[in-house]
Amino acid sequence: MVESTYENFLIELNKLAFYNSEAEEQRYSLKDVVNEDDIKQFYVKGFYFKDQPLENTEILLLTESSIRIIRLVEDGYIEVVDRSYDSLSKVSLIHRNRKSTSLKLSFADNVLFVLDSVRDSEHRKSEFQTRIMEIYKFLLLKLEK
Repeated sequence: MVESTYENFLIELNKLAFYNSEAEEQRYSLKDVVNEDDIKQFYVKGFYFKDQPLENTEILLLTESSIRIIRLVEDGYIEVVDRSYDSLSKVSLIHRNRKSTSLKLSFADNVLFVLDSVRDSEHRKSEFQTRIMEIYKFLLLKLEK
């Protein structure tokens, strides 16, 4: 199984683009708005499920200066929401070693974004657990500043 990085996500999206014009549009749109060199942490929800629509896909990108949440929406569009680390009001980790990990990001405007190693993919629980822990540690460092 290929590691879930932003680069590999784009490769997988490109494969879908051969028979799905919406995926092709979304891939080009992502290239327009994401500078891959700025990505410090990456997480994708809902993409690694068989027979799921792309509209269930959400991407979390963490850079040095911002939190970016991207949703693949209908008709080949993407929705991009940029937030500052100052807008995070609470970071909550629920973890059980080798079982599951979830991370809840609560924002000042009452928006909640949840990462869950069990619910966010079919066959990547262990990898997603590791990735969530890396994101949690990264966020703790950002919030200390």
